[in-house]
Order: sequence, then C-alpha cells, then structure tokens
Amino acid sequence: MLEALIEGERDPQALAELAKRRMRSKIPELTEALTGRFREHHAFLTRLHLDNYDQLTRAITELDRRIEEAMAPFRATLDLLDTIPGSAGPPPK
Repeated sequence: MLEALIEGERDPQALAELAKRRMRSKIPELTEALTGRFREHHAFLTRLHLDNYDQLTRAITELDRRIEEAMAPFRATLDLLDTIPGSAGPPPK
C-alpha cells in the first residue's frame, strides 16, 4: 500500500484491495483509514523512511552474518551453554 501511495495511487478502495492475509477482512476499515490527504510531500517522506528501513535491515543482516562468523570458533561452547535450564539461547530464525 505504501509503495502504491508513493507511486501516486490515491483511491482508498484500490489501496485497501492491496491488503494481504488477515488484513483482507478489514478492507472497510482500511478504506476509511486511507481516505484523506496524502500529497507528494507525504510520498517523498514515506519513500525516505522506507529506504532508511531497507538500509537498516541490510545492515542488521550484515552484522548478524559477521557476528555468526566471529562466534564460529565458540560454537561448541555456545551450544553447551544453551543446555543450561533457563538459558534462552539465540532467538529462532
């Protein structure tokens, strides 16, 4: 929906129809929420935010990769630590 808004789509019904999965049941509410004034300046700012989000996501992915690489020599010790009751361990991927 954000990409469509950035590209110039302003029809609230058309935007709401872009909803996926569970949001499809909320199309009337989305239509109402998408009714308003979204101007070129808003599109510009939204594009900046989305680009920043994408850049940060790429940086986090790269940092995760580097951390995994740096921790590789300690994998056996980390696996052992994960067996301690109450140890959370790394989050599931």
